[in-house]
Amino acid sequence: RFADFMETELARFAGRLLRTKGILAIEGVGERMIVQGVADQVEITFGAAWGEKSEEERRSRLVIVGFGLDRAALTSAFLACARK
Repeated sequence: RFADFMETELARFAGRLLRTKGILAIEGVGERMIVQGVADQVEITFGAAWGEKSEEERRSRLVIVGFGLDRAALTSAFLACARK
């Protein structure tokens, strides 16, 4: 679902993206998914495991910096991929 978000929703703003970064908590995946991007190039890697009894809340965070972006549409689309 996140790949679909990146390929459809975020791709609509190609050429207007400056920076993308985030840490995602993906159901069924024990490690943090790390998203880093500059302009239209995005790299996804995996980081440290989420601790089972960690005090840190397991949640996704994504920051997109650019110009002429539709914040409400991007927020809605990102949250929708988490709800499916």
